Amino acid sequence: MHGTSFGADADDVNSQSAPDQDERVFAAVSQYIQLGLKVLPFKRGTGVCYLDGDEASDFTCADDPVEIAEKFSGYDVGIDVAASGLVDLDIDCVEAVPFIEEFLLPTRTIRRASKQCSHQLFHHKVPITGKHFKDLDGKEVLAVLPNVRLALPPSYHSKSGERLAWVKADSCFAFVSATLPAIAGRICAFALVTRLWPTPGARHDAGLSLAGALVRRAFVLEQTQRILQLIAVFWNDPNLHDRLEEARSTYERFAKKEANISGLPTLAKLLAPQRAKQLESLLSNYLGAAVHGEDGAHENDLTQFVRTWSELNSLHFPEAAYLVEPFLAKSSLSMLFAVRGVGKTWLGLFLALCLTRGEDFLCWAVPKPRKVLLVDGEMPVERLQFRLRALSGGEAISDSLRVISVAEMWQHDQSLTINEETDQERIEKMLAALEAQDAQPDLIIFDNLSSLMAGVDENSNSELDTFLRWLIKLRARGYAVLLVHHAGKAGTQRGASRREDLLDTVIELKAKDRLPGQPSSGACFEIQFSKLRGNRPKPDRLCVALTQTGSGRVEWTVEEGQDIPAYLRVLREIHRGKHETQKSIADALGISKQAVSEHIKTARAKGYLKKETLELTPAGVTEVKKVFAGEEGYESIF
Repeated sequence: MHGTSFGADADDVNSQSAPDQDERVFAAVSQYIQLGLKVLPFKRGTGVCYLDGDEASDFTCADDPVEIAEKFSGYDVGIDVAASGLVDLDIDCVEAVPFIEEFLLPTRTIRRASKQCSHQLFHHKVPITGKHFKDLDGKEVLAVLPNVRLALPPSYHSKSGERLAWVKADSCFAFVSATLPAIAGRICAFALVTRLWPTPGARHDAGLSLAGALVRRAFVLEQTQRILQLIAVFWNDPNLHDRLEEARSTYERFAKKEANISGLPTLAKLLAPQRAKQLESLLSNYLGAAVHGEDGAHENDLTQFVRTWSELNSLHFPEAAYLVEPFLAKSSLSMLFAVRGVGKTWLGLFLALCLTRGEDFLCWAVPKPRKVLLVDGEMPVERLQFRLRALSGGEAISDSLRVISVAEMWQHDQSLTINEETDQERIEKMLAALEAQDAQPDLIIFDNLSSLMAGVDENSNSELDTFLRWLIKLRARGYAVLLVHHAGKAGTQRGASRREDLLDTVIELKAKDRLPGQPSSGACFEIQFSKLRGNRPKPDRLCVALTQTGSGRVEWTVEEGQDIPAYLRVLREIHRGKHETQKSIADALGISKQAVSEHIKTARAKGYLKKETLELTPAGVTEVKKVFAGEEGYESIF
C-alpha cells in the first residue's frame, strides 16, 4: 500500500476506477498519519467531511492497513487543519502567486489541473488569526484559514472533479508566525494592483505612483523594485528597466523632500477611475497606513475627504477589536493614573505580559495575544528587569513584548522626550521599521508622562497642543496608547484638563489598606474607571493586592467574587442548556445583547465555543468545570 503515489496524476479527471482511487487514498492516509496530521474521511468528490462536531473531534485512525481500509473505503481524505497544527492559505487569484513565492517560505502546496497553486499549508507555533481578503467586487482573493477541514490529495475537487495533487509531494510544511495575515494583506494588495495594471503606454505614471505609495510605507527601494519586477514579468512588460528607474527616481526625490510625489490616491485613480476611492481604501487597508502622509500632490486638498454616502459606505475598515474587553480597544487613547507609590507601573507591566500571552487581565478578557511596546522613562534597567521577572514567575517572556528603556539610552548619551517633534519623528520612524518587519505593536505604553516629557507646563492647555495632536495621529494609525501618569494634589490626573478630553478610557488607582476580609498585605488598590467611551466593564470597580512570595515572585489577589471574566459567566449560562438565544443569556445575566455578542466572540477566539452554534467545545466544557465546579448548586450540572 505504501508504494502507491498520492502526489501525482492531478490531470486525469475521474479517469480511474473506485478501487484505484481507494488505493491512492489509503496510501495518502498512511503517510498523513505518519506526518502527525489529524486525518478525516470526506465524502468522495464533495470536499466535505461527513462527520459532524464531536464525531470529527473524536475520530481517530491508526497507521494500520486494515483500519485505514475500514474507515476510508469509498471516501476521500482530508484533515482538521487546526488539530494538525497547520494553517491554510486559500488562493483564489493567479496574480497573487508570484508574491506568495516572494514573501512566504516554500511549503506544501496543493494544485489541480486548472489551478497550479490552490492551497498552501504552514506549521505555526502561535495562534493565527483568520482573515479574508477580497477584491473590488467582494470576491475572495486570499484567505487565511486556521480553523477549517480541508480535502487533501488525492481527493477530487468538489466543483471541477479534478484530482488534487501536491506540487512537490516530498516537500515540508514551512513555519509561519502570527504575522501571516499581515503578509497576506500585502500579497493581496499587490495581486490587485497587478490585475488592474494599465496597458502598455500608460504604465509610467502607475510605476511612479506605486513607488510613491510604498516609500511612504517604509518599503526599501530594493523591495519596491522587486515588486515592480514581478508585475512586469507577469505582463511580459519589455520596459522593465523603465519601471525600476521610476522607483529609483521616486525614492531620490522623496529623500530630498520634494513636493508633488504621487502615491496611493493617484495610483487608485489610474487603476480604477470609476472606483478610485474604493480601491484606495482597500489597498490602504491591506498595505497599512502611510507613515509619511499620502500623495503629496493632494495632501492639502480638503476635497479628497468630501464623500457621498455611497462612497463613505464603501470604505472598508477593520472590525472594532478589543485588546482587553470592553475598555481597551485598538485605535484608542487611555490613561492609567494614581498617586506615587500605589502600584501603577506594576499594573502596567502586568497588563503588557497578559496581552503578549493572550491571558486574561485580572477579571477582564484578553481575546488573543497582542504585541506591546513599553517605553519606560523612569526606572533603572535592573529594576525593570527585576519587576518583569517577578511578574512572569519564571515563565518565558514573549518577544511580542518590546521595551525601550530611557535609562539605557542615557548610558549612550541619548534621551527621549515625547512632547518634542524631533523625538516624535524618531518614534514614528521606529514604528515604521517595526511595521516593515510585521512587528508593529498593538499597544504602546508610555510610563510615565512626567519622566518622558520636558519643557512644558503641565497645567497649560495650549503648550500641550502639539503633543495631543501627535497622540491623535497614533490613534488614527491603529495604535492603542496607554499613558501612565501621576495624580495631582486634588486626586485627579495631574496637569491640564484638556489632555483628558481626548482620551477614550481613564483608569484611576486608589490606595487601599487591604482587600475586604483579608489581612493587610503589600500594595493594595481599587481600580476605577473615571472615563469610558462605550460599554462599562463588569465589574467597573475592582480591589486587587500585590504580594511577594518567599521565592521572589509577585502575585495578584483579587477581591472575592470578582475574579471571573464575564465571558466565562456567559459560557456557564450556555452550558446549563437553558438558552437558545443571546437575548435569553443577556436577560439572565442582566447585561446587554451587544455585551453577550462580544463575550461569545471572545469565547470562540479562545476555542471554548463552536463557531456556528451556542455549544461549548470540549475545551470550553473543561474550562467551565474548572472555574465553576466549586459553586454551590453547580456541581450537579456536570
